[in-house]
Amino acid sequence: ACSVFQDDGDQYYQVSDAESGQIIVNRTAIPTPNGVARVFVLNSFFVITFLRTITGTPRIQYIAVPINNPTNPLAAVNLSSQVSGLTSGYDGVVVNNTLYLAWDASDVGGAIRITSLSSTLNQSNVVAFATETADLMSLSADESGSSPVIWVSYWDDTSNDLS
Repeated sequence: ACSVFQDDGDQYYQVSDAESGQIIVNRTAIPTPNGVARVFVLNSFFVITFLRTITGTPRIQYIAVPINNPTNPLAAVNLSSQVSGLTSGYDGVVVNNTLYLAWDASDVGGAIRITSLSSTLNQSNVVAFATETADLMSLSADESGSSPVIWVSYWDDTSNDLS
């Protein structure tokens, strides 16, 4: 099991044996400064997503931690540098061995951007939905058809819109 948590303003992850509770990877810092982190299971990886500022530009990034070798995490990877800020709404959902991620983007006039990671961590093209703003966001998947439908629900605090 992989957990992400905040302590004194810093974000960490920790890997433990799900059955015994024994810690496999002690508390490990996620690159800072950063916003809220989330963790997903994708194929043979724990994928830890987070918001981070590098040279004044907010970004959404991830670290992949191999489940079979959790002491050897991969380097942080940039998903997008078009993020509105460290408190931007963002979320993800895993369906059919693909991680879908959406976030509030920094496009002029507002936008929500969405991308996906395959089971081998290959990123798809980023798609933008213009003139939208998301202070809070949630993703879900409808798997009833032959291909999943990804639903993005979000709240815009400025206009009090729930979409």
